[in-house]
Amino acid sequence: MATETTIILIDDDPAILDLIELYLDDYDIIKIENITELENTLKEDASYHLFISDIELGGDNSSKAFSMIKKYNSLSTIIGISGHSSFEKQQEVLNKGYDDFFVKPINFKALKEVLEFHIEKNHRWLKIA
Repeated sequence: MATETTIILIDDDPAILDLIELYLDDYDIIKIENITELENTLKEDASYHLFISDIELGGDNSSKAFSMIKKYNSLSTIIGISGHSSFEKQQEVLNKGYDDFFVKPINFKALKEVLEFHIEKNHRWLKIA
C-alpha cells in the first residue's frame, strides 16, 4: 500500500536504483527495472503518486512509463533523471510534463528538498481530490 512517502524508482540499472535507495533511506522505496514491473506494480495499487524515473530507459520505454503512470494516477509527480545534461534535454523533459529533472550524479540534498516540496503538494492536492 502506498504511503505519502512511498517513492517508486524506475531505472534499468540496478546499481543506480541501489544508490538512490541508499540516499533516500527516509522514504519507502519500490525499485523497478522495466516497464513490465511498472505496469504490474500500478495494476496492484494505482495510488502511488511519487516517481523518480530515468528518462532514457531504452527504446520508447521512458515515454511508455510516463504515459502509464499518468494513466493510472494523473496527479502523480514524476521526476526525471538522466546521465546526459544539456539545456535542451532539460527543456525537452520539462515540456513532456515531468515535474522536475536531475542529472546524474544526483545532488541528493537538492533531490530531498524537491521531494519534500512534492510530498507536501501531493498531500494538499489529495485532500481536494
